[in-house]
Amino acid sequence: MLEIALCAALDALADGRVFPDTAPEGVQRPFITFQAVGGQSNVVMAGPGEARNARVQINVWANTRLGAGALMERVRATVCDRTKAGSLNGTPIGEPDWLHEDDTDWYGSRMDFSLWYSLQPNA
Repeated sequence: MLEIALCAALDALADGRVFPDTAPEGVQRPFITFQAVGGQSNVVMAGPGEARNARVQINVWANTRLGAGALMERVRATVCDRTKAGSLNGTPIGEPDWLHEDDTDWYGSRMDFSLWYSLQPNA
C-alpha cells in the first residue's frame, strides 16, 4: 500500500515520526505528515488500470523556519529519488509552501507530489 511505502521511505528523515493524516498530540518535532489529496484516474478499455496515481501532500513541522526548509528538501530528494529499487519515483507538483502556526509557534512546509504505484504488493 502507498501509506506503507511512504512511511518506509520517510522514516529515517524524522526519526520515525512519520504519520498519515495527523500526528499524535504531543509528538516531538521535527515530524512529517502526509495525505492523499486526489490523483489522476487510470482507466483503460478493459476497466481500471493496474497502475494507480495519487497526489500526495507532504507536510513537515520543525522548531525553526530553517529546520522546516531543510527537512522539506530531504523529503523532496527522497520522494523524487529514481536510483534505488522500490523508490517512490515521485514528481513534484509545484514548490513548497511555508507555514507558521501562531498558537504553537511551529514552522512548517507543505508540498504536493504525484506518485504512481500498484495495489499489488510486489508489482
